[in-house]
Amino acid sequence: MKKNGFTLTEILAVVIILSLLMLIIAPNLLNNIKNKQNKITEAQKQMIEEAANLYAESYFSEDDNVCITVGDLIDYGFLNNDVQDVDSTKNENEFKNQTIMITAGPPRTITIEECDPD
Repeated sequence: MKKNGFTLTEILAVVIILSLLMLIIAPNLLNNIKNKQNKITEAQKQMIEEAANLYAESYFSEDDNVCITVGDLIDYGFLNNDVQDVDSTKNENEFKNQTIMITAGPPRTITIEECDPD
């Protein structure tokens, strides 16, 4: 008699093996995604801080405290217009209105925090 297909036992064995593989692979995959996202967030934060420092050096003396927004950095050409928030908790408008405080130096300190840009 010719056998046309798999037995229930064979199918269950394959399903169990695939389930075990997913239990091993899924957490590692999720951790890798989270680590990459954290690295991207840190790189973008560093890029914004460097752009803010260039802005402050171009327009202000070292004795001035400066408060600017990400939108200002984009408008003055210190950041590309395609920069976006990698943290999905903010919409585009909130991200561009995020303020950056540059405290007088030397050396200048740059923090992404609430301040009055006026």
